[in-house]
Amino acid sequence: MADQTTNDPRAAWMEYTTPGPDHALLGRRLGSWELTVSVFAAPGVKAHESRGTSTYAWIMGGRVLENLVVGAPTGQPFEGRGYSGFDTRNRRYWFAWFDSTGTGLMRGDGQPLPGSDGIQWSTESTDVIARGVRRARGVERYLSTDEWRSESYAMTPDGDEWVMVSFDYRRSR
Repeated sequence: MADQTTNDPRAAWMEYTTPGPDHALLGRRLGSWELTVSVFAAPGVKAHESRGTSTYAWIMGGRVLENLVVGAPTGQPFEGRGYSGFDTRNRRYWFAWFDSTGTGLMRGDGQPLPGSDGIQWSTESTDVIARGVRRARGVERYLSTDEWRSESYAMTPDGDEWVMVSFDYRRSR
């Protein structure tokens, strides 16, 4: 929805509570997906690859997209949950993620990716080693109605960026 300045509290709340066209970009994720996860320990190192499934569904009347991921990346059961949406007031995408490999929360906000069909994210999560906050950049691109990719980038000590993890989604048949 267009951000309109109004002095009418009811109109402002209606605008804020009504899903709009920006939710449609998130809606591209709806359904069940086969998921391939590639984790890179360092630049130039061969990725550790694992497989799983990902299912997306709208909740809260189409305001929030819920994601459930299951797999066994290290041979042990894995479960992750994510929630994402679009805040019509501040004009930003948002997400929260938590999973069975930790006790913390990853969160972020994003904007449409310029010149592309996707979203660019700024993320924050727990840096387990440094005992602080780890900030990263993420990019998701919708490649077709049946494929999309999400990548998270890290920085080397020299300031070079590299793909730390890649998530490849292929729609389940």
